[in-house]
Amino acid sequence: MKELKEGINAYFNFYNKARFHQSLDYNVPDEMYKCFQYNELEGKKAA
Repeated sequence: MKELKEGINAYFNFYNKARFHQSLDYNVPDEMYKCFQYNELEGKKAA
């Protein structure tokens, strides 16, 4: 069970932090999420 959890954790880290996604204009999901969160905060400040 320990090895399974480690393997799944490693895969999700790779998928979200290292793997470039064509649908995200060849960016990684974590970077897109950070940009989205930043833009949301900036929009609330301007309102």
